[in-house]
Amino acid sequence: MPLTTTRTDGGEPHEGWSFTVRTTLGPVRLDDSMVVAEWEPPLRWRVHKTGPIHGWAEGVVSPSGAGSRLTWTEELWFGGKLLSPLTRRVGDVVGPLLFGPVVRRIATVTR
Repeated sequence: MPLTTTRTDGGEPHEGWSFTVRTTLGPVRLDDSMVVAEWEPPLRWRVHKTGPIHGWAEGVVSPSGAGSRLTWTEELWFGGKLLSPLTRRVGDVVGPLLFGPVVRRIATVTR
């Protein structure tokens, strides 16, 4: 992701391993904390968002023709019970715009 840095627990990723992605734009800073909920490399992983951004993300690699296909599913929202229905819809629209190019770049690099 543009404008981001990542802090991680030590060692290799595993279930329970956590990391924080910090996005900074001038004086504005947003930390997106996550914990690995499922880790089955290289075919599947899932993280749960634990900071001010709530939700989850999952990646699944499956055979496709002579190669493979990466399916990335993510759901995110801000706020509590009152705001989450609205911000979840915003995330559904904005998420693919933000994460689509990143996922395509990951898929291209790992070929």
